[in-house]
Amino acid sequence: MTPDFSIQKVYQRLLSNSIQFQENAGDFLDRLDHIGVLIQLRESEPALGEDIHKLIISGLEKIKDLSAHLRELIHKNSHDSNELNLLRTVLENQDKMHLINEYRYVVGYEWLVRPYNVERKMIETHRGDLILMNEAYNFLVIELKFFKGTGEFWRNVARKNRRLKHVFQQAKKFEDFFTQQFPWTYTQSLAITNLGMYNPRTKKLLQKIDYEA
Repeated sequence: MTPDFSIQKVYQRLLSNSIQFQENAGDFLDRLDHIGVLIQLRESEPALGEDIHKLIISGLEKIKDLSAHLRELIHKNSHDSNELNLLRTVLENQDKMHLINEYRYVVGYEWLVRPYNVERKMIETHRGDLILMNEAYNFLVIELKFFKGTGEFWRNVARKNRRLKHVFQQAKKFEDFFTQQFPWTYTQSLAITNLGMYNPRTKKLLQKIDYEA
């Protein structure tokens, strides 16, 4: 528990309507950090359990209320790239995609994680693509990648599998990063390319995507 921790400070932060996105991410993940501290406190202070539980739920509901601002930020991003346009297409057609249509809330975009690499003895910086949340406060970590090439190009199965393998590895890596930072969450991952949506652990194509740049 940090020395400057107080329920009042956490209460104000979790329920604040002031959004402080840092380079398109942050804020909501910072609030999840606060929730993690509350969960630890609930375990060590059972007498506060009910009040802490109510605050946790209120904080998660506040993230839902504010998540549309992050979705709007994505659509207003002036940077033009195939992957950003793919992301916009996915979010605009989310209701038609049965794998992600229940994850209505955008809680992380180009989010940063700084794990310590024991072998290199240094802190590394990695940037994930997207994190969504559903009504039950479950999370979906998404890795996006746009593959250039015509339909004929992708008929080469070995070439396609090599490209997809890297996306699967990235999706699993960022799912692991997220669960390490927020071990109290139930989290899954998904790999999305302009070829389709995949389960990165089984490597199965789950749904095709009709998208061309």
